[in-house]
Amino acid sequence: MSRIRNYNFDLTTVSAIVNNGEAMWVAFEGSSNICKLNKLRSFDLNQILYELTPSVTKITRMLINGTDLYAIADDSINVALKYEVDNPLDGADIATYAVLEANIPGEITEKPIALTFMGSNLYVLFPGNTSGENTKIVKYTSNLSFDDFIDLNKSGEVITDAISITNDGTNLWVVTNESPAKLVKIWETSGGVYDFESYIIL
Repeated sequence: MSRIRNYNFDLTTVSAIVNNGEAMWVAFEGSSNICKLNKLRSFDLNQILYELTPSVTKITRMLINGTDLYAIADDSINVALKYEVDNPLDGADIATYAVLEANIPGEITEKPIALTFMGSNLYVLFPGNTSGENTKIVKYTSNLSFDDFIDLNKSGEVITDAISITNDGTNLWVVTNESPAKLVKIWETSGGVYDFESYIIL
């Protein structure tokens, strides 16, 4: 029989969690470009394996891909972070906790809301829900180097108000909160050239 444990996070606001079976990663909301990210043992949430201080104000989403943890942030400087799952501390550079950070591309004026990993790339979704903006996706390498920029804006259709992103191994899929809501399929037609097609969600 499973046992549910109530865990007291004291006065800290939890902003995101992810679990890979062995460990629970819990992000706590911070301020002034600093927050906390703890790695806890899944079967004993009182045991903190690592306590990290990412240089972002708030981690909003996380995912684990193989040996790496990726996160996106609500921050004025950095948009994405990467840690090694097993050993997030780097003895040669403890101050930065072996974290890789990706800066916000100049074309982006919004905060990221979702992420997905496909192949060897991280895709970060920006919603396009502020005036004059449309949905955009930034593609990073596995080491968070900028790779490509996908603008969901073409003749005859502009995608806005995206809320989530996933993939099927070949295509990206985005769901919007437009009226009516849409499911958007995005694919690469050739090197660095992307197209998309939307479907009304009834």
